[in-house]
Amino acid sequence: MGPPLEQSGGPEEACVTAPPIDPSPVLLYDAQRDSHHARPRWRGSLHAVWCVLSLAAGIPLVIAAEDGAETLGVAVYVAALVGLFGTSAAYHRGTWTPTARRVMQRLDQTMITVLVAGTATPIALLAVRGTAGTLLLGLIWTCALSAIVLHLFFLQVPELLMGGVFVGLGLVSALGLPALWDTAGHAAGWLVLGGGALYIAGAVGFHLRRPDPRPLVFGYHEVFHVWVCVAASCHFAAIALLVAAR
Repeated sequence: MGPPLEQSGGPEEACVTAPPIDPSPVLLYDAQRDSHHARPRWRGSLHAVWCVLSLAAGIPLVIAAEDGAETLGVAVYVAALVGLFGTSAAYHRGTWTPTARRVMQRLDQTMITVLVAGTATPIALLAVRGTAGTLLLGLIWTCALSAIVLHLFFLQVPELLMGGVFVGLGLVSALGLPALWDTAGHAAGWLVLGGGALYIAGAVGFHLRRPDPRPLVFGYHEVFHVWVCVAASCHFAAIALLVAAR
């Protein structure tokens, strides 16, 4: 999963302050500094691993769902989870032309919104249920699609604004938390809250570009990906508890 802006993190990282006319596809562009910098060696590796793990764990979770609505809700969630990690890994590990890189960056950021809504989908269908669950599901996906349109058609959306949109969408999704608590128990509720807190902590660290331990190997962006992997794992465990409780 990637940000609207790439930024180098320290003196160890090679930067070209006067960018070449046709920069190499292996260089990342920092719009804030108007420079290009080398891609850290670990960039995208964690998300590649989590993509495989999400698929391996997600298929049994879909099979465990009992009826059509439950299966649909869990399948949407698993597809969003695998899609986010897969898109992020492809974007960050691949070697792209400048035009293709911009397209992949948009897809990568769009998948964040899809995952937020996708995570809320089984909660709405399995925990909230009924008319209230349908209304919550419609509200969440309406907000998600609006955020996607905002990002795709307004190409220079500030990083802080997009971060606020993601957090706001997460807060809308939290409307289903009381029902999750009642249906799947306190552990599931705390896992959702903990995962949300980890996502926010990771976003703050990403915006500050800290910590940035080894910019050429494992920099601030890789640390952000660690936050994302742990947070997503918390939410996966919560959804698994919800499916088991049904």
